[in-house]
Amino acid sequence: MHDVDEEIREIKKEIIESRGLVIKTNNLTNALSADIKSIAKRQAGYERAFSFNSAAAYVLFAGLAFVGLHMAYDVRVREAKAAKDAVEKRAGRLKREVDQFRAQIDQRIAAEGRAETLYGLVREKKRAEAIAMYSKLGNVELSRVEAAFLRDAIDTFRSELALQAYRDGLDHARADRWVEAARAYKEAIDLDQRSPLAAEIQIAQAEAFSNMDRAREAMVILQRLQGQPENRSLGDRLLMEVAQAHIALAEFEVARETLRSLLRRYPRSRYSKDARELYQSIVGRN
Repeated sequence: MHDVDEEIREIKKEIIESRGLVIKTNNLTNALSADIKSIAKRQAGYERAFSFNSAAAYVLFAGLAFVGLHMAYDVRVREAKAAKDAVEKRAGRLKREVDQFRAQIDQRIAAEGRAETLYGLVREKKRAEAIAMYSKLGNVELSRVEAAFLRDAIDTFRSELALQAYRDGLDHARADRWVEAARAYKEAIDLDQRSPLAAEIQIAQAEAFSNMDRAREAMVILQRLQGQPENRSLGDRLLMEVAQAHIALAEFEVARETLRSLLRRYPRSRYSKDARELYQSIVGRN
C-alpha cells in the first residue's frame, strides 16, 4: 500500500512537472512567436525601405544619366553649330573671292576690248575719239612697248588738237569773237598743258578775257606767267597784255607806267609801235 502511494505521489509529481514543462514550453512558444512576428515586421520594413531606396536610386541614376546625356548633346550641338558657322564663313569668303575674281576678269575683258578699240582709233588717226577712249582705258596690263606706243600716240594727238584749237582761237580773235576765242584757248590748254606754246596760249586767253570784261581773271593769268623764269622771252608781250588789262580796268596810270617799262626794256620789240600808240591814247585821255 505504501508502494502504491509512493507511485501515486511520483505520478502526481511527474504530472506537475509535465504541466510545468507544458506551461514553460507554451510560454517559450509564445515568446518565439512574438520574436518571429517582430522579425517579420522588421523584415517587411527593411524590404519596404530597400524598395524605396532602390526606386530613389533608380530615379537618381536615371536623372544623372539624362543630365549627362543632355550636357553631351549640348556640347555636340555647339560643336556642330561652330563647325557650321565656320563652314558658312569660309563659303561666304570664297564666294566673295570668286565674285571679285569674276569682276576682275570682266573688267579685264572690257578693258582689253577698249584697248583694242583704241588701237583701231590710233591707226585711223581719230584724235578726239582716241583721247577720250584713252582716258577710259584704266589699268590694263599692257607690255612696256604697247604702253609707250599708246602714250606717245595720245600725246601727239593732244599736241595736234591743242595746236588746232589755238589756231581756231586766233581766228576767232581776229574776228573779235572773244567768247569763242577764250573757249578755244581753254580747250587747247586742257588738251596739252606741257605744250611749248602753253604760255603763248595763256597770254592769248588773257587777251580774250580783257576784251570780255574779265580783266581781273586776265591779270591773274599774266601775273602768274610773269613769275615764271622760262617766260622771259615773252616779257614784251606780257607787258603789253598787262597794260591792256589795266586799261580795261580803267587803271590808266598803272597802264601808262607798264607801257613806259615795255618801251624802255624792249625798245626793238615788235610791240613797240603799238605800245607808243596806246601810250599816246592814254595820255590823250588824261
